[in-house]
Amino acid sequence: MLDSLFGLLGLDFSPGAANATQTTMATNTARRQGIPTEWSARSGQPFHIADNECHRKHGKIVGFYEGLRPCLSITDPNLIRKILVTEFHKFAEHRALASISEPISHGLFFCRYRQWKRIRALHSTAFTTGRLKAMLPIMSDTFDLLSTLLDPKARDSQVVDFRIVYDSFAFDVITRAVAGADANALGHQNDNPLFTSVKTMFQIDQGLNDWLVYYMPFIRRFINIPFFSRQEMQIIIDSVDHVVSERVARDVQVPDLLQHSVDASVWADMYPNPPTNANKSFDKLTKVEVIGQAINMLAAGHETTASQLCLITRILALKPWYQTKLVDEICNTLYTKVNNQLSMDYEKLQRMPFLDAFIKEVMRVNCSITRIERHPTIDTHLEGIHLPKGTPIIIPIWALHLDPANFSDPLEFKPERFLPENLDKIKPYTYLPFSTGPRNCIGLRFAILELKYTLVKLLCRYEFVPCDETKHDVFGGSSGTMCNASIENQKWLIDLFENWEIYGTGKPLPDTNESITAYCNKLGYIKESSNKLAVELNGKINIDLLLKPAVREILLAAAKPEFYERFMILCKINRVQAIKVIRGVNQHMRATKASKWDAIGHMLEALEPNSKITLGHILW
Repeated sequence: MLDSLFGLLGLDFSPGAANATQTTMATNTARRQGIPTEWSARSGQPFHIADNECHRKHGKIVGFYEGLRPCLSITDPNLIRKILVTEFHKFAEHRALASISEPISHGLFFCRYRQWKRIRALHSTAFTTGRLKAMLPIMSDTFDLLSTLLDPKARDSQVVDFRIVYDSFAFDVITRAVAGADANALGHQNDNPLFTSVKTMFQIDQGLNDWLVYYMPFIRRFINIPFFSRQEMQIIIDSVDHVVSERVARDVQVPDLLQHSVDASVWADMYPNPPTNANKSFDKLTKVEVIGQAINMLAAGHETTASQLCLITRILALKPWYQTKLVDEICNTLYTKVNNQLSMDYEKLQRMPFLDAFIKEVMRVNCSITRIERHPTIDTHLEGIHLPKGTPIIIPIWALHLDPANFSDPLEFKPERFLPENLDKIKPYTYLPFSTGPRNCIGLRFAILELKYTLVKLLCRYEFVPCDETKHDVFGGSSGTMCNASIENQKWLIDLFENWEIYGTGKPLPDTNESITAYCNKLGYIKESSNKLAVELNGKINIDLLLKPAVREILLAAAKPEFYERFMILCKINRVQAIKVIRGVNQHMRATKASKWDAIGHMLEALEPNSKITLGHILW
């Protein structure tokens, strides 16, 4: 029955069609049995779950129905390349999710192809490197507000619901980047109408709207059913309109993303003194298109970032060795002492291989957009498969990311797969967190920068520890976003950064990669502060702290004779035991580079059986 219906509607899902130059509705039923079909690929499940099950069950090309509408799901990388890149002009359209009367339908994510092409061209310089650098102070100021909220909780090792925190943080960042406005959601989460409206867009049950859009799209020709709540959407529209109107009335130009749209719109002509970089062409953005871009950026930039930060926090809490590796890379790459503050360099941030790999792996297991959809703009053929104009073609991103043929051990979180030396193992067009080709996500560079910057700042200040409420599953597509974890201060790292300048400069020694001056200064600093640090940390250290840079520095330096007695007194052991422990960790970590568990075991073996030394003493 399915084959017959596909044939009547002009879709030829057959193995013969894959090699044919042309297919017709007259192709016999036997030849149409090659490509498997499903009556419905969703069956009430979330899209990413249903898409993945359909892919695992049927393979790279699957036909299915949405109501009575035949669709095609494709996970073949070669066909994906054709659809998104080489033959993009044939597959440039997508489904109309919002009606034309809704301003959000004029945003880049929702608008139709012809409108998209014009708007995208006018926004081609919205996310240049220069503009991204200019956004770092926005992220820095917003993180300072975040730290005032988290610092008291970190001091007491409290449990934090990071979904609430990151929702507010991401909204404050994107609001300042888009509209230059201080939303202060971090300080006023419960009495901020704009924040509540944007957040509600993703919390309201879209079940009925989804069902109508995907299974009965024709009904919207007769009934004006909005894709998002009219009430919430109107608050956002009024807010954006008010901001732009105030700028025009006061003849003010603000260097943000909204101004970039305004300068390319009819609004620019209303300025008493039109902006010098205003678009002079006749093809300007309309007012509703400017509002549509702002709504798109506010919604997408808030929800996706908050979700990714939640997963990042959960992974770091459950897999603390990644905290260690990231902190090591931060210490070795990013930081210098400038005006008694930590200074982050944009270019260096882009050249941190493990940070980049970690973020990419997070987006593999938790892609914010779980499927890409394209419609042919004309009747066409794809590798011989006849596709009438408007046929929905689905590219299930999450299914691609979890396919063992694309990623070995796909259910394992392995950032190493994205390190530079392993990138050649990633098949082209199998990793698509931001889509690809001309219609990819315009804000992808901003999104990645915000994630990297925020993660580095968090790890410089805090340490994440799992609590009873922490979910242990890092998979689940876009639904895997919630996170509760304990938070603790990075005492060692902060103390190390605050004393960075004493390390000195000079020609590096072969063994230590440090100058003599730097090494002597380190020893001096350790000698001066070791009592204080030991008192603070003795008996309370998490064993993962052993691998942190400052701890390693102190343990290795403690092998010097001048530290034997200090170590003996603090650990309450005799001289022989102290020397064994110090030399043991020194030799073991330098020679074998073993894991923290092996290093601890080695130290324990060096002690006499009746010794009452604690793990906290050893970790000092």
